[in-house]
Amino acid sequence: MSNEHSKPKIRNRNRSGSSHVQQSESYSVGYKKPPKSRQFKPGQSGNPKGRRKGSKNTATLLTETLDQKITIREDGKTKKVPKRKAALMQQVKKAVEGDPRAFKQVFEMDAKHTQIDTDKKTKAANNPIKTTEELLAEDREILEAVLGRTNAIIRKAKEADDE
Repeated sequence: MSNEHSKPKIRNRNRSGSSHVQQSESYSVGYKKPPKSRQFKPGQSGNPKGRRKGSKNTATLLTETLDQKITIREDGKTKKVPKRKAALMQQVKKAVEGDPRAFKQVFEMDAKHTQIDTDKKTKAANNPIKTTEELLAEDREILEAVLGRTNAIIRKAKEADDE
């Protein structure tokens, strides 16, 4: 056996971690002051490869998972429904069977979505769809007002130049 494996290796490094590059006397290495050799060069990124192109955020993954179809049996028949719908069906079933927590959650979801639908209908009723002629007339009025202001500014500028 050789004695090479039993001897500890000795590294020739100074405290800054660089083995050959000597730091200038004016730059001190320390907390938040890495050695010049380890600093990013101008225009160089700290993460050159960046995020993997195929990686998705949690919201996207959740949406994809909930939109996957599963096979369920209802009234003796099998059918494919999205996981989102299957989960809601289970929650409603629990509520109907008397589970108070499920009952509360179902009615909170219903109230929330009913309010959203009501808000959308109210907004649509308050903002009726205008015909093309109405839109053109409004646009014409706006353009005439802008042109009037612009012409007034031009006239004032010409009068100031004439004086």
